[in-house]
Amino acid sequence: MKLNLDDNLLDLIGVPQNDRLCEILADILATSSTNRPAQTMAWAYDLIKTGEIEITKDDAAFISDLIKKNQSFIDLAKAQLLEKIEMLKD
Repeated sequence: MKLNLDDNLLDLIGVPQNDRLCEILADILATSSTNRPAQTMAWAYDLIKTGEIEITKDDAAFISDLIKKNQSFIDLAKAQLLEKIEMLKD
């Protein structure tokens, strides 16, 4: 599955902000401590370069868990990332 996050973060009324979702997830991946460091860093680089990554359903669950546990980013950003991942599963 291709997870494309080359979109801007939207505020509560839908106005695009300067932050891009791909950059937010790249930061989450790059600053996480996991048992898959090579994979998370490869995803982070790809997100910065292209705005998207290729993932499996298991990867989607792994990334969703990382997003939910991350305390550095606001719920507004985390909710939009999780929504994009959920859309892949449908």
